[in-house]
Amino acid sequence: MQAFYTKRLSESDNSFGGGGGGWVNHIEGEGAIDMLSGNDAVVAGRIDEQSTHILILFDILDIKIGDEVYAVGKQYRVKHVDDPMNLGRQLECLLEYVGVVSGEV
Repeated sequence: MQAFYTKRLSESDNSFGGGGGGWVNHIEGEGAIDMLSGNDAVVAGRIDEQSTHILILFDILDIKIGDEVYAVGKQYRVKHVDDPMNLGRQLECLLEYVGVVSGEV
């Protein structure tokens, strides 16, 4: 199992009629992250990794589409969340690789 944490975009009113907010830490947990598909592509003269992963949890946690997952120095964006067969036993989150984050767990 791998330790991970999530961040969620916090929406707030700035009292001037506009919105604001930022990414706030949301959940910490352990799960298994596995690559489903991926490749490297040259984009704007640099190598860009494009891949999808799956995060498998054996707890039902409050993870939503659009949340960000951080694990072993990498950042992922949640694209889909599923409770297989609606049994409440595990959660599967489809992740899109965003990039490497220095100084992260």
